Amino acid sequence: MQHTWAGAFIEPDPKRFIAMQKNFSHLPKILTLNDLITPFEEDRSGSTIDELATHYFPGQEIDVMSIDIDGLDHLILKNMRLRPKLIIIEGGMFWHPQMELEVPDDVAKQGVQQPLIVMTRIAKNKGYSLICSTFNAFYIRDDLHHFFSHIENDPVQIWIEALLHMRNVLPNFVPKFFQIRESPLIRDWEMKDLNIVDPINNESFK
Repeated sequence: MQHTWAGAFIEPDPKRFIAMQKNFSHLPKILTLNDLITPFEEDRSGSTIDELATHYFPGQEIDVMSIDIDGLDHLILKNMRLRPKLIIIEGGMFWHPQMELEVPDDVAKQGVQQPLIVMTRIAKNKGYSLICSTFNAFYIRDDLHHFFSHIENDPVQIWIEALLHMRNVLPNFVPKFFQIRESPLIRDWEMKDLNIVDPINNESFK
């Protein structure tokens, strides 16, 4: 079934782009692009996702979009005009699930992104609802949310469920995850957010 799908994969690194081309060379409906995705039209170091969509698949509705640029993913979400049915976006898990403070971009781009509540707030402003997380957050467009209305979409609960899932799938991952959470980068910013009232630590997930 998946061989009938059409899609586009975008990679800025030339060597990785060549590898990506080889991976999808047997699928004629997959477009591979060597380009850098930027959130801002005035940034001519790359292209916005809206510009690429207008050029390569104008007028087509996108079923699924995955945003994974290792840090400033939230800016793509904030600034894009496209309205895919489902958005999968990296980030949100390294921060405490109760954290509501949006961290500066120079912090987020260090691979920690934004807290899940912040990412969900951005998505809500764009007309999307959180339905699950697996260290990538899944947001469904609001006109399709009725298919998932039975799901409790509280970001804190979804954060906990995602970590429990990772514990079951990759048991060794959780201790490493909490080591990252103990870094000064995370700890210092979490101390600024008075919304954090419940401790979340490795002992909670043993």
